[in-house]
Amino acid sequence: MNAARIEVRNHVQKIKEQGCGKALIPDWIAYGTSAEPGTQLFLLTEAQAKRIREESPDTAKLIRPYYSDEYFRTGIAKSCILLEGKPEKAALRYLWENLWKDGERKRSSFYVPSALHRARRGRLILPGCLDPEFEIMPMAWVQADSVIGKGLLTIADPSALACCVAASHAFHVWHRAFSRRDEEGRLHYTMLYRCFENCPNPGLAPALAEELTGKLKRFHMETIRAIREARLAGKPFTRYEDFASRETAACLQQVNEAVNAGYGADCQPAGGDSGAFREQLLWKLLEVHECQRQQAERSKPI
Repeated sequence: MNAARIEVRNHVQKIKEQGCGKALIPDWIAYGTSAEPGTQLFLLTEAQAKRIREESPDTAKLIRPYYSDEYFRTGIAKSCILLEGKPEKAALRYLWENLWKDGERKRSSFYVPSALHRARRGRLILPGCLDPEFEIMPMAWVQADSVIGKGLLTIADPSALACCVAASHAFHVWHRAFSRRDEEGRLHYTMLYRCFENCPNPGLAPALAEELTGKLKRFHMETIRAIREARLAGKPFTRYEDFASRETAACLQQVNEAVNAGYGADCQPAGGDSGAFREQLLWKLLEVHECQRQQAERSKPI
């Protein structure tokens, strides 16, 4: 292992051990939470959701879209009822008579709504676990009242800057350095290292970030639609990348060029060595991160 590679790894380990200080990308990220069976969140079948809408308008007001990590493999969001606040007595009576029976609880999951910040405009959802050689970060923008379940990360009211960074190859490199690998080599985002919030800020011009985010939304929606149509037709899921269009690839190239320019880094690997290019890009990100960390420290009130 050469000296430069050792220095990069030592710098990454230092950040892991000592922390990153103030978040450099100020968007709050959290895990979706859906684990033990319970009675706060009911996952509904299509037939149940249809029946509720027909039979109980008060209960139908509680139906919300539910997303888990399966969404990026099926393109299909489920429906759920999340009990929070003070639901109408008529809705509670309907639930008691129709969903709180023995056997129905097996379809429910426990949900902790206090674990997530409220969203006013919408949410960006990302997978919390990725194959080691992923090429495109699966992303989806969902409505504000969506319930985000197990296996997903969510950002409430994401900025255009956060969307562009999450989609960029630079963040892929950063993510690989700070994620945890399981026995199968899959990459897991860790809240401990906060690798998203502490990825360096490329300082994109707001207008450019908004323009690129608009394109990202459109093309990722098309990818999800292609996955859904394929699955409904009985075709197997392969990789998220396999359902992306050429226009999506062109859009991501624009994002990479803009984000890398913000970091002062090249966009293309030299000589076709993608491994060496990733190391060079990671080193550049670490340099920018340290510079921005020091600036944040100096700007703290005494």
